[in-house]
Formats: sequence, structure tokens, C-alpha cells
Amino acid sequence: MSERDGLDNRNDDVRTIEEMTAYYEAQRSRFERIVRFRMDPVFRVRMDVADVLQEAYLEVLRRFEEWPQDGSLSPFIWLRQRVLQALWDLQRSHSREKRAVQRERSVPEVWDSDSTNVSLASFLVDDLTSPSHAAIKREDRRGLHAALEKLSELDREVLALRHFEQLSNVEAAQALSLTPTAASNRYVRATKRLAELVQSSVDDSRMRPEEKC
Repeated sequence: MSERDGLDNRNDDVRTIEEMTAYYEAQRSRFERIVRFRMDPVFRVRMDVADVLQEAYLEVLRRFEEWPQDGSLSPFIWLRQRVLQALWDLQRSHSREKRAVQRERSVPEVWDSDSTNVSLASFLVDDLTSPSHAAIKREDRRGLHAALEKLSELDREVLALRHFEQLSNVEAAQALSLTPTAASNRYVRATKRLAELVQSSVDDSRMRPEEKC
């Protein structure tokens, strides 16, 4: 992520719809990753990631005039907003068509799905580099999921943005409507708190056999 930090204040020279299209295609793999991560699991067998990205692109074409070219918002974050909106809209559409499958569940606005915690837990098992990394590897992923559940919604979202979506700090700040300093501080606190919770879980698991004796 440090390599991206140097790009935070650039507008990537996006001035025309053609340039935005080229940028969108260049970032396609990242958007695919985000859609897979954010998609509600009840729709995964019936919704295609490519369809979501196609709908998002049509929205980009319709709303390109709204793209701020003053450098206040990175093109990636603006496109990400279009992608997420397309995902939510398609899920709502499928929900109306298949209400029984959806079981009356509302579409999450940002972070309201257990599946997101599971995805983040799975990713962090392979990605986190901290003193508790080796311990996490040895423990069941459910332990990390339980630790994530104890974090605040915003802390989980910061971890998702920085680790899973691989946003830079400034991009994460824009996505969360925070200042870069606030986003950075939140990320540091979230990673520290998660490490503490995981270590506590590991320590508890090691104590249980002794307690049974």
C-alpha cells in the first residue's frame, strides 16, 4: 500500500470520458475484487461480477459530468462509488424478484453482512503481519471472525478498505469521509485492537486444557 501513497494527490490526468474509460479498465481487477468481497452471499450464485461492472460503467457514462476534476476526489474512489451503487441496485432488484431467497434481508449500506466479516477474516489470516501472525495461522479462522465482531463497525471497515481493497490512506479517508489524519489514526487503533483481541483469544485457548485438568 505504501507504493500507492505517492499517488494520493494525483488526479491521474482523467479529463475526458475516454480517459475515464481507460482508467476504469486499467483498474478492473481491483473492482472485481471489491464486488466479490461486498456481494451478499445469497446472490453469488445468480449474479455475475461482470454484469455489476457493466452496470457500473453505464452509470459512469451517465454521470461523468458529475466527476470532480479539481483533485478533491481520486478517480478510483469516484468509480468505486459507481461500482458499489450498481452492486446495491442489482441486489435490490434481485431481492424484489426473489424475495423468498433474500428472506426479507435488507441490502447492507457499507458493513452489515456476516459474510464480509468472514471474507475479511480469511484475507487477514494470510495478510496480517504482526506479532500475533503466527498464532493466527495456528488458530481456527473463527477466532479471528470473533475478534472482528468485537471491533466497531468503522474499525472493521477501515481494515477492509486498507487490507482487502488495498486503498491508500488518502483513498480510505475519501471513502469514509474522514480526514487523512483521522483515517490513519483509526487504522492504527483498529490493527492494534484486533491484534490484542486475537492474542487474548489465543491465550484463552491455551489456558482451557489446564483448566480442565
